[in-house]
Amino acid sequence: MLESEKSMNDEDIEIDYQVTAQGLYIRTEEPINKLIGYGVGESILLAKQLNIPLYSDDTGIRKLALDSYNVNGFSTITLITKLRTEGHFKIRDETNILCEMIRKNYRVVPFDRNHLNCCMSELIEKAIENNESMPAQKQFLLDKDMGTLLRQFGDPFFNEEWMAKIAISWWISLLEKDDLDKNILVECLGYPSFAISTLPTSRVIVGIKKYEQESRIGHVFGFFLINCYEHNQQLLPGAWSAIKSCCGKIFSHDEKKYNITLFRAIPEWIIKDIEAMNIDDSQKMVRVINIPNQFPEEDRIKFENIFIRLRPKFMHI
Repeated sequence: MLESEKSMNDEDIEIDYQVTAQGLYIRTEEPINKLIGYGVGESILLAKQLNIPLYSDDTGIRKLALDSYNVNGFSTITLITKLRTEGHFKIRDETNILCEMIRKNYRVVPFDRNHLNCCMSELIEKAIENNESMPAQKQFLLDKDMGTLLRQFGDPFFNEEWMAKIAISWWISLLEKDDLDKNILVECLGYPSFAISTLPTSRVIVGIKKYEQESRIGHVFGFFLINCYEHNQQLLPGAWSAIKSCCGKIFSHDEKKYNITLFRAIPEWIIKDIEAMNIDDSQKMVRVINIPNQFPEEDRIKFENIFIRLRPKFMHI
């Protein structure tokens, strides 16, 4: 038989227990409005009672509502995305809100190439209207919304691969714009690749890896070239030209690092990433041959020499 008893802790907060016949104290399940407080529990119960979804930006609260009360929920991001896809918002409106959420320290605010291109297009249009030169990396970073999005690439909270995929998707969309000044692409490559490369990964115990930054920039650009090949091989010459110009800016005072990035790190990462693909060896060989074939002859020969030196298993040399 159970009987109810109440106890007080050191902070004089009342706790309810059920006491079994054997004298075992079992803490009773608190009602949700008491557990959560601040009206959140009541919101879940009201949503359940009215059979409507719960609006909350707290992932934990939405999960609790669904798991314990079978109440579906949605967030601000879900709401504005739906409003935009249904035509109630324009991409500019969505971009403004997402950027404001980032500035207000929302931890995970997803954005993509559409939001980046929206900000960039406005800056280009403004430059044309004012008869100014095309915006460069500095202007991108100083712009309220464009700068907000670009700085996300250097936030250590985010997954490096996820951010690289956003950047690469954006760069490919720029390559496809025939009327875009190609210098704009070079400026757009600069900050994301540099920011991703500076995210700390080496540990003090194992020491600092030599040329780590160059290797990581090379990884981003190698993956960019592979994605260009998969998307449209005709984009490769423009991508390679922009990569060389971008590395020239990043390593303007260090020719050695420039060459290490272009002609060691990038081809090495291309081999590693192709080797990891779930395709047969002949398809891997096709990619290894065709990607550098789109480069100037001098660069192609350097890549081929690296590929031969690495002797990946799928090449059967």
